[in-house]
Amino acid sequence: MLPAMPSRMNSGTDYQPTAEQLQVLQTASEFAYQIWESRTVSCQTFLRSYPLNSTLTRQQIDDLIQDYTLDENYQLADETKVMSGLRNLRKLLMMRWIWQDALQMISLEQLTDELSEFAGGCISFAKDYTYQHLIAKYGEPTFINEQGNVQIDDMAIMAMGKLGAQELNLSSDIDLIFVHQARGETNGDKAKGTRSIDNKRFMTRLGQGIIKLLDNKTADGFVFRVDMRLRPWGDGSDLAIHLSALQKYFALHGRAWERFAWLKARVVGQIDQPFYDAIQALIKPFVFRYYVDYSAFSALREMKSLIQNQVAQREDLDNIKLGAGGIRDIEFIVQAFQLIYGGRHPQLQVKPCLEAMQVLRELGYLEQITYDNLQAAYRFLRRLEHAIQAINDQQTQRLPHDAYWQHNLAVTLGFNDWQALLTQLNAHRDNVNVPFERMVTERQVPDNEDNDLEPEHLEAQIARLNEVLTKENRELLQNFWQSKMVANLSEEARERLDDAYPVIVHALLAHQEQQKLANAALPRLIALLEAICRRSIYLVMIAENPNATIELIPMLSASPWIAKSWHSILYC
Repeated sequence: MLPAMPSRMNSGTDYQPTAEQLQVLQTASEFAYQIWESRTVSCQTFLRSYPLNSTLTRQQIDDLIQDYTLDENYQLADETKVMSGLRNLRKLLMMRWIWQDALQMISLEQLTDELSEFAGGCISFAKDYTYQHLIAKYGEPTFINEQGNVQIDDMAIMAMGKLGAQELNLSSDIDLIFVHQARGETNGDKAKGTRSIDNKRFMTRLGQGIIKLLDNKTADGFVFRVDMRLRPWGDGSDLAIHLSALQKYFALHGRAWERFAWLKARVVGQIDQPFYDAIQALIKPFVFRYYVDYSAFSALREMKSLIQNQVAQREDLDNIKLGAGGIRDIEFIVQAFQLIYGGRHPQLQVKPCLEAMQVLRELGYLEQITYDNLQAAYRFLRRLEHAIQAINDQQTQRLPHDAYWQHNLAVTLGFNDWQALLTQLNAHRDNVNVPFERMVTERQVPDNEDNDLEPEHLEAQIARLNEVLTKENRELLQNFWQSKMVANLSEEARERLDDAYPVIVHALLAHQEQQKLANAALPRLIALLEAICRRSIYLVMIAENPNATIELIPMLSASPWIAKSWHSILYC
């Protein structure tokens, strides 16, 4: 690889680039170079105030947003001029970020943070701007709180995905979910020239206004592509959801992939602390479980299988995000660990991928060599992603097919030629694929008994168990299955019990074969099952760990305390 290029940049605050620096920009990005060529004076003025060798703070970004949304009288502009101003500001910032990245003058973390802060600033501005226009027509949205008092409703804008984790890329869309506090209506008054509408309509129009300001493509382009498909029920559902509806959705309909999505959820901008706390009180128990989350294993297997099937069907080696060993695989590894262990280890409840990866290493869930490989691959792939997107400001993760841009991409990233880049890329992909293949592998099977837990073997095993059990124990087992407790189990708990039963039968037969004590263990096992069925996550642990279950049965036959202690622990 070629050496890094910070030395190419002039020192001090000189905004006039050298010919070599301009060549770097032209090589890296047709999009950014056209901005420079078409508005050179504006770019020079911008870079004088915000040099390439400096970073941007959130305050500077907010000040820029304010400056670019004023009219010629330094008053807040009308909607058309606001949209134009935000889009022109984006072009200047994109030109600067692409140039900084090509010159290797900005770290991955700093670049993604500045991109995310710009998105956050634009979202907050768009919300405030639209809100002021709406209350002038309808008054403020209100609801009656639990104390019977009238309270102003507010809408929290939840940033999901890369924006939620403060790791937005150069040409990313922004995934948002709108959440407001409660049903109600605005305090519009015809005597004051306003009219009342319900909060649902108000929040819908607020959301639509935000999307219009940021997403609508005009002659000046766009600010951010806005994607609302992650909201409960997806496309076609209400644009904004209130807290009680979100709570109900999480409880009854939330799916495993949504836990992945909400893991990175973050409130953009300022809302009242009680509202913020109420949102967090819903999200945290939905995403994280205090115990080791064995219930996630099955869902994670399905998600991993889906990823593998998509890769196999597409044979898409050009996609550095979705292809084998790509960005998605790294994120899956990290987020799977967070989902399973994050409830027990609060330090895992961080959102950026690199931060979570470091915590996993510190906790021992990732070996040092695996951590080193994953973080190196992630950094390489994210910088490659930025370089691909910089070419024409396109939301893509595909390697270019054009030989000209293949060469330019390689040079921009410090390689001598395209083949050298591909060699490095494939090495990183291989390093990612090894831990990805190890993640949430197929459900554990008992040692040396690979086939006994298959459905077609269960009836034969139950018949063998009936031959082994005494008449009293057969009746005890039958009474358990016919009990009111089992009949009243939730659908999820009953499904977990059915999944665990083949493992239990197998473990009892193994114990009978080894020690002839299945009849001693069974009554205590049923006492244990009656306790853990009420907290069915333990049934998942049995199903996921047949070897551990085989070890549990002898303990039950040896000591009635085991079953009793499980019962007391569960109810403490």
